[in-house]
Formats: sequence, C-alpha cells, structure tokens
Amino acid sequence: MKNIKIILLFLFLSSCDYGVVEKEKLYEAAEAAYFEGQKDALNGEIKIKKNQDSCWIWTKSPWENGRRPIYDPSHQCESTTH
Repeated sequence: MKNIKIILLFLFLSSCDYGVVEKEKLYEAAEAAYFEGQKDALNGEIKIKKNQDSCWIWTKSPWENGRRPIYDPSHQCESTTH
C-alpha cells in the first residue's frame, strides 16, 4: 500500500497540468507539513495513536481551528482480530 501512495504522489507531482513553479510549491508544502509534524511530536503534541485493534487513528485535529481531518489512516489497518 505504501508503494501505491508513492506512485500516486509521483503522478500527482509530475502531472502535465503543473509547471516547475507549482511542483516546487507542492514539495515545499509537503516538507513544511512534515517538519511541523515532527516539531509537534518532539514537543510532546501527539495527535495520533494506535487503538485496541492496532489501527492508527486521530486523537486530536491537526488543525488549529479543530476541523476534522479528511485523511483517514485506518485504511492501512492490519487488525489482528480477523
């Protein structure tokens, strides 16, 4: 599943609809998001956890306004209860 995400990200970033400037902005936004997430984690602000089924879930919104996250990490869940 991880390989599919990488392929989709590559296709999205290499789309003919985006020029070099837009691609650089997308990469910069992705890097900034990753950086901020790492900074939050190092400061003890953890917003995800594994539930009883070993599925990753949100425990807190990643947004300052508390908006519900769109990304659902549970599609990667490999529950041991099956």
